[in-house]
Amino acid sequence: MYINNQLATQIVETVKDICDHDINFIDCQGIIYASTDIKRIGSFHEAGLLAIKEKRIIEVYDDTSFNGSLQGVNLPVYYHDQIIAVIGISGKPDKVKKYAYLAQKITNLLIREKELNEFNRSQAEKMHYLLQSLLDQENLDSQYFSDMLKYFQLDLKNNYRLLIILAKRLVNEQSIIQELHSLAIPVYHYQYPNRFLAIIDADYFNRCEYKLKKLAGNQVSIAVGKQIPLIKLSESYHSALIALRNIQDHQYINYDVLTLEIILQSSISIYDKKDYLNKTIAMLSLEDLNLLHIYFEEDMSLLNTANRLFIHKNTLQYKLDCIHKLCGYNPRKFRDANILYLALKLK
Repeated sequence: MYINNQLATQIVETVKDICDHDINFIDCQGIIYASTDIKRIGSFHEAGLLAIKEKRIIEVYDDTSFNGSLQGVNLPVYYHDQIIAVIGISGKPDKVKKYAYLAQKITNLLIREKELNEFNRSQAEKMHYLLQSLLDQENLDSQYFSDMLKYFQLDLKNNYRLLIILAKRLVNEQSIIQELHSLAIPVYHYQYPNRFLAIIDADYFNRCEYKLKKLAGNQVSIAVGKQIPLIKLSESYHSALIALRNIQDHQYINYDVLTLEIILQSSISIYDKKDYLNKTIAMLSLEDLNLLHIYFEEDMSLLNTANRLFIHKNTLQYKLDCIHKLCGYNPRKFRDANILYLALKLK
């Protein structure tokens, strides 16, 4: 394993904080390439090279005993049973050798931390490659793509769903990742600034949908794409986008529950949509639009709508009459109500 200058510097500074002696990090050629004594960086350290060759701790009792070496203790650093460097602690050996074991522990911990960070970054890159290849329908015949399918235990012929997870403000990215891990979701990708895409097995989804609904709420909103063979995952992604556009005040939505919304979101151009809205509800206030939303949610029941709005039934009738006068469509007539309902869904 190669220890870069940044990690080597972190190691020598951390060890010095513990023992308050100058620390040198010596490579396998005996060159000091990180040190708390800056003037020694780049110089040859004979005792360090000897520690590597003889695979043992070398104690130096005299500043003139070894070329480029001062009093101190020099101990090999092992990685998977191979010496990768030497840590040198400057000072009288009898005083500093008590720090040798601690220095080894600190070094191994920092190397392990670097290793874990590299693994996690590598995992993220693999997941991103796999997801992007499926969504873009590219690289599907490459060996690396096949290797990634095996690595994440995915089958192109099995059914999956694409999840879009939107994190709310101040939600830590790592907390969402932990939730995905707890749900045993194998492949996900973070999209800046607040979106995650995730692949979930269709059968597993049926068993754990209640967990996703529980996750959705103050922290995140979740849109679920349709069930589809993995090779066609891009279709599930587009259906999840349609679901997301219809999530409104809800925190969780499944494409499977949509009906009319599918046609409205997929077949009308932005220009036709604008024309339709201008002809129907463009002149209505936000209060009017909210009233219509509730009115249609209550299946056009005057009594239930009035109760939800905390107004008298006669007041509601008056407001509906005002909407009729403003837009030309009567919410209490079936045909006109359908026109207004479509407009609300398009908005």
